[in-house]
Amino acid sequence: MTHPIVDHWVLLPGTLCTPDVFAPVLDYLGVSVANRIVIELNSTHLQDYEGPLRTAVTDGAIVCGFSLGAMVAAHNLHAMARAKAIVLLACNLFPDPAGNRANREAARDHILAGGARDWVIENWHLMLSDTNSERLDRVASMAESTSHLIAAQTELAASRAGAAEHLTAPRVLSSRFLRGSVISRCWKRPIKWLLQSRTA
Repeated sequence: MTHPIVDHWVLLPGTLCTPDVFAPVLDYLGVSVANRIVIELNSTHLQDYEGPLRTAVTDGAIVCGFSLGAMVAAHNLHAMARAKAIVLLACNLFPDPAGNRANREAARDHILAGGARDWVIENWHLMLSDTNSERLDRVASMAESTSHLIAAQTELAASRAGAAEHLTAPRVLSSRFLRGSVISRCWKRPIKWLLQSRTA
């Protein structure tokens, strides 16, 4: 039996993801929808998320970022000093390779032309080896409903700086950002779906 976690959660979904990407895990943990605050990735600049994070992350909050959302969180740790824990999933700490921009922009144009579902289907084998049609449909549906964000998300991903230094700084390692051990144990089983559903 799962014991509900009553803390409020601040969620940063990944590229072409809705908050549904977190639903299997949060439902499993018993986190009510009312305790889920979502930061939408709709801006091209990392610093634009500092204000929304400072507002959303009050005492006792648990911050969870996935993929691009985790990268945004990693660059804005200073705005989350009141968090009880920060969970970064599928977080790429390195700058985007310079030669990858053209690929990202081609995908952006295809998605903006109405091809979000087709793009997910065509690239599914690059994301994971899973052939589960229900999961594929779920991810494709998320992509369709967030396709209006792809221009901002493409620029955010392509222009990002590395975040490794933010996570290895002494002030972070000695802070309460690392108090997530209980959460990590709770997430062992449900986290599998979340990681398998990566879209960015």
